[in-house]
Amino acid sequence: MGWLGELFGRTATAVRKATSDPVFLNAAASATAMVVAADGIVEDAEVEAALSGMLGNQCLKGHFTPQDIENALNNALASAKTRAGRQELLRNIQGLAIKPQEMREDVFLIACDVGDVDKTQAGTHGIGQKEHEVLTSIAKALGINANALLGASSSV
Repeated sequence: MGWLGELFGRTATAVRKATSDPVFLNAAASATAMVVAADGIVEDAEVEAALSGMLGNQCLKGHFTPQDIENALNNALASAKTRAGRQELLRNIQGLAIKPQEMREDVFLIACDVGDVDKTQAGTHGIGQKEHEVLTSIAKALGINANALLGASSSV
């Protein structure tokens, strides 16, 4: 294998190791909970959509058990009920800011997918205004370009 192949192999291994890091799971659960609670109301259908979205995400399900994912989401949703809890969630997300860009983008897109699922179940399409505002703050915390990723993944 040439030097370029070795470099790509090492990079892929580093990203795989990083995505199995609990910081990744906590950031994904935190971002998801923030989107679910964006309108101030956490409904059972939203929680089910969020859990389904997280369990269906390849990055998460390849590295964590369904129980790990569900526990992380439940903890994050409990925190989303208070201002102090939401600040804690934002700090969890900010903890990922030093990780590779691909990981940060994955967390953001997981949260976007949950926003899309929630709206689809409600009979509308796209991410709502309150969810969009929350996603913008998540992107800022992650140091990524929300507009570029939203444009590539869904309509606002």
